[in-house]
Amino acid sequence: MRNRQTAVFCSLIFGMFAVLPIGSPAQEKGHADKRDAAAKEIAEKFMTALMKGDDVDRVMKTVGVPFFAAGEKFAAKVFNDPEQLKEMLDKPAAPPKYELKVLTVYPFGALPASFFGDNDHKLVKEILKKDDRIVMVRHQRLMAVAVRFTDGDVKVVGLRAQASPLSMAAASHERDKADKAIMQSRAAAKETATQFLKAVKDQNLDALVKLNDVPWYEDGTSIINEEAKLKDFLKRIWVDRAKNAKLPSDVVGLIRCGEIGDLYGGTRIPTANVAAKDDWLVFVGNDGMARGFFLVKMRDGKGKVVGAGQ
Repeated sequence: MRNRQTAVFCSLIFGMFAVLPIGSPAQEKGHADKRDAAAKEIAEKFMTALMKGDDVDRVMKTVGVPFFAAGEKFAAKVFNDPEQLKEMLDKPAAPPKYELKVLTVYPFGALPASFFGDNDHKLVKEILKKDDRIVMVRHQRLMAVAVRFTDGDVKVVGLRAQASPLSMAAASHERDKADKAIMQSRAAAKETATQFLKAVKDQNLDALVKLNDVPWYEDGTSIINEEAKLKDFLKRIWVDRAKNAKLPSDVVGLIRCGEIGDLYGGTRIPTANVAAKDDWLVFVGNDGMARGFFLVKMRDGKGKVVGAGQ
């Protein structure tokens, strides 16, 4: 009897390992999700305390050294002295105009070097391991918060005060490579935007109209709901201007709308009025530089342009 019970017990134990082996994708995903959640939480605490600007000691409880900092008006620097870091972070904060929004979390090891730029990437690489996190947040601008995990401790160890949306697009592309369905949707959105630019270059209004749909987002200032008005708008703003103005000619990056959030914070009409979170924001420009974007709505694998902006 005892041998039979032992056999049953062993079969249950080995059965569990057969269903969920150590190091399985499910376990790895669960571990990654926990890290993402912890990184979001500490980044939000750090940014909230930093924006409030009246208690630098509360800010310091969320950070560790070495600390990477890159601002709009100063070159990238690594702080190794907590007191020097405290002095840098102890700045009067302007009254917040926009709500803080935590957007997306990326494993540092999954980011291309172009995310920070080659020189800054070298500095950050000295601070972060591949399983540490970069948390993208939006306040008045897009910012990147670096989060390090050390022996169960979670600390903010970096801040880029002005991150590029194109950097997020590059990171998004690297991560999306593992998902065939998303890559197909990405390719369809890119092709839709490419055909839009071609129709503009050819001054082909009929082709352009077929590529668009209402409601249509006009640079965050208005929503066009009537097809006749949209056709008139496309003729005036895109086709007629193509004769004299240098308009965008290339797709330079894509990211899903839900991943980057509203581009303008609270100052303009939200893009969510015309595009869902799984639709695409397509950056367009010239020579690799973004000069604007399209909103591309995906339905049944096909794309329609439903807006544009600067």
